Amino acid sequence: MSKFIVLTIPKAESQYNAFPQFNNFYLEGFRQLGGEIRHLHSNLTLSAADLNRAFLFYFGYANNGILWDIYRSAPLLPIINHLIDHPFDVYTPNPELGDYVPSYFPIAFDPTWIDFIGRNRKRPHDPPYAAAYQPMAGFIHPKVTPLQPASRRKIKILFAGSAVDPEALRQKWRAESSAFTKVIEEIIEHVRPNPSIQLDLFLENMLNPDCVQDSPCISTIFCYVNEYIRAYHRLELLRILAKFPLTVYTNQPNLLGQLVGKNSFKIRPPVDFSELLRAMSQAKMVLNCRPNTQGMTERVPSTLMSGAVSINDTNSYLQQEFIDGQTAIFYDYRKLEELPDKISHLLEHPDALDNIAMAGQNYAQQHHTVLDRVQKILKGIEEFRSMLIAAHQR
Repeated sequence: MSKFIVLTIPKAESQYNAFPQFNNFYLEGFRQLGGEIRHLHSNLTLSAADLNRAFLFYFGYANNGILWDIYRSAPLLPIINHLIDHPFDVYTPNPELGDYVPSYFPIAFDPTWIDFIGRNRKRPHDPPYAAAYQPMAGFIHPKVTPLQPASRRKIKILFAGSAVDPEALRQKWRAESSAFTKVIEEIIEHVRPNPSIQLDLFLENMLNPDCVQDSPCISTIFCYVNEYIRAYHRLELLRILAKFPLTVYTNQPNLLGQLVGKNSFKIRPPVDFSELLRAMSQAKMVLNCRPNTQGMTERVPSTLMSGAVSINDTNSYLQQEFIDGQTAIFYDYRKLEELPDKISHLLEHPDALDNIAMAGQNYAQQHHTVLDRVQKILKGIEEFRSMLIAAHQR
């Protein structure tokens, strides 16, 4: 696609202003490849020539009403959404809920979500659905140059994440969702020892079929279990690193200190995504924590591109993509006691720290840039457009 038009939804909002900034990075990538950027307004007007070279691209969520309005005015316009959170909010297992938009083409950073979309989006007489797995690209703060070697940076270990008390969550679901309490707690007992489990598939296999077909039921259970597991493992990780000089950005600084206990952390209030990128460029290491995720969020490649060592929980994708001790550092929730020694070794051996940081940065710059991602998106869009045209010609 040598000349193309990218439509986007203006004024998107999200926690820490992340989605709009993701969108801006990707739009700039499309612009560098020759795209014309237009912001979508209430009345979509495209000429026939424009329609043949246009698509809608955005991060986050748009309700089905908006998608239907666009589809009615331009049914052959590919609608591309890069999902960041689980698609439960977009797709419901109940075929009677929501409208199917054939031109909607979601991209997910977790490959298991594509399986979920396939299981729950397709209905017997629908045109072919499409969805694609693509890990998030890495971003770097545009005004932070040149980057210092990792060993010379002021922040020793950086971590950013919400502070959530797992036991407060437990009291919340007991009060608000008492009908689900027993099953939520049974599922947590199965999932907590195995952070790599595919949670949505596990729920679909374990729950009563009536619940699986009831969107509020399965979504409620998923949300509580997912939030609890994240909060639980995040605290276990921080507690075992309590003696290290972490700089932690969190939404409830006082609560985090209470939950972790005595620690050597510098606990600070949250910053938006742009400021987090700036902080990454000043850190020796960045700690990442995303249990029950099978793909890769932007945190890992952004850490690498900023020249810091990425310390990650792991999954099959990350293990295929990076080499532990060479381009990144991995830890296993079931063997967290091994992580302090890995971190101590890097703090005591700056040459080893710099070698891993440089190798990770070089690899991310070759394979995980925004331009790399948007080129793949453009290829996928043309394949999807051909699919739409074929479906409409039947």
